[in-house]
Amino acid sequence: MLVSKTAVEEFRARKLRDWRYLKAKARKRVYRAVKTYLPEGFKFKTKPLLCQLVGLYLGLRLGEFIYMYEMGLGKTKILLDLISILKIRGKVTRTLLVAENLVNMYNLEEQVQLHSNLTCKVVDGPIVDRTDLLLNAKYDILIVNYAGLVLAMCDRVESNRKNRKTQYVVNKKRVRRLSKNIDLIALDEIQNVKNRETLAFRIINVLSKGVNHRFGATGTPIGADPADFWAEFYLIDRGNTLGQTLTLYRALFFKERKNPWSQFPEFVFDDSKRGLLNTTIQNRSLSYEDSEVHDLPTMHIIDVPIGLGEDARRYYKMVMKEAYHKERDFLGIKNIFTKARQVASSFLITEYGVLEFDYNGKIEWLVSAVKEFPVDDKFVVFHSFKYSGRAIASALKKARVKVVCLNGATKDKKKVLSQFKRNPKVKGMVVNTDSGSSGLNLQAANRVVYYETPVSVIKFMQSMKRCRRAGQTKRVYTYFLLAKNTLEAKRVQLLREGKDMVDEVVRGKEKLV
Repeated sequence: MLVSKTAVEEFRARKLRDWRYLKAKARKRVYRAVKTYLPEGFKFKTKPLLCQLVGLYLGLRLGEFIYMYEMGLGKTKILLDLISILKIRGKVTRTLLVAENLVNMYNLEEQVQLHSNLTCKVVDGPIVDRTDLLLNAKYDILIVNYAGLVLAMCDRVESNRKNRKTQYVVNKKRVRRLSKNIDLIALDEIQNVKNRETLAFRIINVLSKGVNHRFGATGTPIGADPADFWAEFYLIDRGNTLGQTLTLYRALFFKERKNPWSQFPEFVFDDSKRGLLNTTIQNRSLSYEDSEVHDLPTMHIIDVPIGLGEDARRYYKMVMKEAYHKERDFLGIKNIFTKARQVASSFLITEYGVLEFDYNGKIEWLVSAVKEFPVDDKFVVFHSFKYSGRAIASALKKARVKVVCLNGATKDKKKVLSQFKRNPKVKGMVVNTDSGSSGLNLQAANRVVYYETPVSVIKFMQSMKRCRRAGQTKRVYTYFLLAKNTLEAKRVQLLREGKDMVDEVVRGKEKLV
């Protein structure tokens, strides 16, 4: 590695700030600090939580910051309050707010209307229109997703006519034009630019150089590789925290070793430096966990045991008998696991079609429960299987309970979300966790029913944050419908512990039977 020991030691010896002490300050004291940056007569459109006030203070003071707040703690409101205040103070004219995907773009648009008086425009539609909006629109905030930004800022070229392979090349002139049209960039779910080799990183890197205010937000900053931190922090503070180059960052925090499969070495994070890295990133970031925020409404979790019909119990035993000889067979266990989950919801998909069992206790409980919910309480029902979604919607319709559905087949998700939140006649939303576990603000509901839980631990954790989040004013009740004498109760317990049941079984730490 071409970095001298002296350079590494000097890099390590830098005096950096650690802002975690602010988390212990009282609300009045934090507000007084924020007030020194507020324009005369400024009023928040929505009341901030204490963790949001702390984040706002740091953003106003430093002008560059990453908010590593757990899902549901109001990172978006911090960004919007920052933009509003800086605009009134004449520091900012136009903001580029980059979202993870299309659904998140519309959600951010709604958040702008809720938390601010700013004008905004979602940049979608044909590529030509997107490009024109980004380069010429005069709204306070332009909202685009990472993929859309890449398409708008790149030229499409065919690199291989024989295979008709298409490549995208950054149009540097176009990116420079955009950089002149904005003076603040906010990156929601900043982990999407953790790879410095991507087009998204290269484009945002140019934009980041040209603005004075840069902010990032994420609930999941890194996956397995701490090297991802470097790209995220570099886009926000231009090397102030983790160094001007990835090479210097690796020299301090990683071990270099020979890669037998490549001429290039590989870098492995030095676990003895974990504490040092954690302290270092506090220079331009702050994290909050749900347990540290005491001004959110509480969540009451209720496990509801559901009995299976006689035919479902018989099929469940047949399915589980297959598991005896496949405990180390990942695909075999996964297949049995899927069948068991289906039978627990009173159906089974076979090669001949869907086998429906005569009695469905989950549907029976759900229809009865939603009719007893308080009139002003809306509800969300999460499910995993398409068949279950159709069964839930059909049963509620027969019971004359008006609901909307959000799943992979939903064409106009923005319209569905608007109906759920604004139409008082719509009492519930039936959501497939593949479509609605992340990026949605569903504080309109304070009753959550898990008809089925997702397989993915991440999707489970994300879905748990859809209703109990910043902006929720009611106590949240979460019901888990768990078929008796099945693996559902154990699986939910593992999900709550952050574990995947299939992985646990294959690794020999849990048993299906």
